[in-house]
Amino acid sequence: PIEIAGGAQRLSIARPGTAPLRLRVGGGATHVELDTLKLDAVGGELRWETPGLDEAQPFYDIHIHGGCDRLQLSTT
Repeated sequence: PIEIAGGAQRLSIARPGTAPLRLRVGGGATHVELDTLKLDAVGGELRWETPGLDEAQPFYDIHIHGGCDRLQLSTT
């Protein structure tokens, strides 16, 4: 897992195109790009995962405990 204890600003993470991903942001998020999904603002907790994620298989697990501004998660 990738854990960020506080908040994050201008965070960009690229992963292989076939790699599944789970994202949790605890304190709201603005200007978010998750693959092809774009969100301007999300209040409260944000949870998102790639379709078909199987916890029995390896996957990226990202947890930002605080808020986040300008988050981009993409594939290479």
